[in-house]
Amino acid sequence: MTIICFSALLLGCNADERPTRIGTGVWPGFEPLYLAREDGLFSKNDIRLVEMPSSHEVVNALVAGDLEGAAISLDEAISVAAEGIPLEIILVFDVSDGADAIVTRSATRSGSSLEHALKNDQVALNYGTAGRLLIDAAITNVGLDYDSLALINLAPDQQIKAWDDGSIDAAVTREPHLSQLIERGATPVFTSSEIRGRIVDVLVVREDRLDQHADHIHSLTQGFFKAQQSMKVKDSFLIFAQKRLNLPVKQLEKIYHSLHMPGLEENYRLLDKDNGRLSRTMETLTSLMQMNGMLSPQARTELKTSTKFLPVL
Repeated sequence: MTIICFSALLLGCNADERPTRIGTGVWPGFEPLYLAREDGLFSKNDIRLVEMPSSHEVVNALVAGDLEGAAISLDEAISVAAEGIPLEIILVFDVSDGADAIVTRSATRSGSSLEHALKNDQVALNYGTAGRLLIDAAITNVGLDYDSLALINLAPDQQIKAWDDGSIDAAVTREPHLSQLIERGATPVFTSSEIRGRIVDVLVVREDRLDQHADHIHSLTQGFFKAQQSMKVKDSFLIFAQKRLNLPVKQLEKIYHSLHMPGLEENYRLLDKDNGRLSRTMETLTSLMQMNGMLSPQARTELKTSTKFLPVL
């Protein structure tokens, strides 16, 4: 009996005693998680937030099993699930409402300027689904096709340098790089506000870890929504985020105005497995990813939505 007990101590007598590791990239929409940690709204011993420089690293760690869950974009969640790793979406962080955009050097917001930018300029695009969603909607809007475009694969941080040296005249980008390009004279000609509801960041948990970490996950979501309420009424939240993200407060204000951050009630509506809007968005995204060769046409995505870890209304 003593040997069994000692072994149990080494492995963790209860799986829920092990910390739940949640990976995130650096993104304003995820900051309520870090505010919740700062304010002690969940135990640091129970929940370990693992911040990484890029979402690509977060996705790799999730696939490798080094994380129980992750804050990632919906298209990234679809890609992971298509690799045969069942996931549950348990929370929606934010919906882009202008935080992603197509910008050009000289234009006005009109159909003709958008068509000119897409047809005649070298367009920098990070080949993720958010950028593809914007481009797909934009070319549909003006009656073009992909053969009409001169696309260059550049990550958002590389786009700034390319803009400065004049090698690109248009870009598909997102905050905070969007604000930096606008400061350099770029004009938005198409934004995510025109396809609202399609570019989404979510919290996913590996299905094979849910049972072992259920109590911690409940604590995490409760802390998140308390912090979200706090950020709406406290100016100190912007100071907190400014220190962590190293962005000017005014730029942060602008970014948060371009993000819709669903509250608890809306999360229930979005994540409803039978009638939730997120399920329809997942179908649209999956089709787009298959059309653009980002997913196999035969791919089966083991991705579910769930409200069972949300705090009680």
